[in-house]
Amino acid sequence: MPLLLAPLLFASLPALTAQLHEPALAPSSTVCGNEAPPPWHELSGGLDPTAAPTFDCAQSVDTGYSQGDPFEITVVHLDSKPVEKDTANAFWVMAAAAEQDGVDIHVVSGFRTMEEQEYFYMCYECCCCNNCNLAAQPGYSNHQSGHALDLNTGDAGVYEWLSAHGESFGFSRTVPSEDWHWEWWGGGPGGGICDIAAPPTGSLDATACEAISGWAQDPDAPEASLDVEIWFDGPAGDAGARNIVVHADRQRDDLCDALGSCNHAFEVPMPLLLQDGASHAVFVYARDDAGGEPTLLSTEGAQLQCVRPPLPEGVLREVSLAAASAWAFDPLWQALRVQPFELESLPPGTALPAAPLLVRTDAAPELWLVDDGWRRLVPDPQVAARWHLAVDEAELVTDEILAQWREGPPLREAPALLTVDGSTVLLVDDAPQSGPGGDTGGGADDGTPGEGGSSSDGGDASDDAGDPGSLPGGQGEDAPGACTCRSGADPRTAALPWLLLAALGRRRSRLGRGRHATLHLLG
Repeated sequence: MPLLLAPLLFASLPALTAQLHEPALAPSSTVCGNEAPPPWHELSGGLDPTAAPTFDCAQSVDTGYSQGDPFEITVVHLDSKPVEKDTANAFWVMAAAAEQDGVDIHVVSGFRTMEEQEYFYMCYECCCCNNCNLAAQPGYSNHQSGHALDLNTGDAGVYEWLSAHGESFGFSRTVPSEDWHWEWWGGGPGGGICDIAAPPTGSLDATACEAISGWAQDPDAPEASLDVEIWFDGPAGDAGARNIVVHADRQRDDLCDALGSCNHAFEVPMPLLLQDGASHAVFVYARDDAGGEPTLLSTEGAQLQCVRPPLPEGVLREVSLAAASAWAFDPLWQALRVQPFELESLPPGTALPAAPLLVRTDAAPELWLVDDGWRRLVPDPQVAARWHLAVDEAELVTDEILAQWREGPPLREAPALLTVDGSTVLLVDDAPQSGPGGDTGGGADDGTPGEGGSSSDGGDASDDAGDPGSLPGGQGEDAPGACTCRSGADPRTAALPWLLLAALGRRRSRLGRGRHATLHLLG
């Protein structure tokens, strides 16, 4: 079984020989006498060196001790010995690797209760039992903290294998006079046999307005890619914080040797909403697929302060909450934060339709957005994607029906959104008169700048130019030569109601469809 070597942080290893010899009085309940030894007093013997370690993952809770302070500890059983759960998992992975090399490692002694440690400390002081082996003062042994194991180093090849490979699995020999005493304080490749939940590892390498980047890996599944949560303006779960989720699956060559696989990097730009000149805290977490609390990849939140981009030019269009949902607008990524007084510099425009309506014809490949009585060209699929337009839902219309809408300005490369409160948005857009269908005075239906007439009936419709009421569905004045009967509808829209009602009806189902919260990086 190949060894997985990764850059890991090792905690300092306590319980050195000097600490074991700290002067202390034995508890009053322990005396040097000739009483019969308890059933757990043996530290060696009774193991089959050719058998694999046995395990029992049934968990029990006991009282552990660290530097004299009690705490709750969870233990399982390896080789019928109680072992702290995380230490047991680390040992199991190491023992499996040793078995591949033909070496059988077993647990001789693991977690000890206070009563057990008092007995061994008594034997050490009176030198009348347990071979007079060294023992720490009760409450101060790392057998009681769950980090220490006594292993069968007297069996063939065990000590030599541990000396060569133990540190790769996080195990170190910490008592010079005891070659069987090994401690685990974290590290190793992760994994195990009992309720595995090794936390993710990783780092936050850069926080800048251009990109927030780093890497994350799950030691339990080292080849898999993880989701990374990036929280702004507060740690995970903070009521005032915003978060995004990115998938850490980018290849980074410097990770290949260090982690054993390369595709664990992530990179994401600073959201537009937070590019407002103010300082924002950034917290980055990796979440284990097996569940559990997310792991913070930086010791503390980074601070980012980005200069706000300039205010876009155009007319200001109202966007209702329903429309923002139907158009899948995302304030965090698409909206620029502004002050209310800044809106006064932008002329008002018409409200954005409640849902996008796309049309096309059989005769031409162009895709059009019907916008308040105008048809606006969608220049290419990239523009459609930035506007979150469902291209495959475009309605097929005839050339005659398409001609009912004046040609307005093409869609901008991306929506230009503004927000005051960080949630509701306004759209900065081109005025309809700025398109090919008209100048500031309006244009003709046939798309010829400054000329009257209608491509559908050939009549003189010069008074329609620039009159919003004369657009399809409007209530404008009757054109010369048109029917003088006022039916309340423009005669040119006779072919349209079925189309508009069907298209808008289908799109009502899109109301409420927002952009998916997960940002998948391009790469």
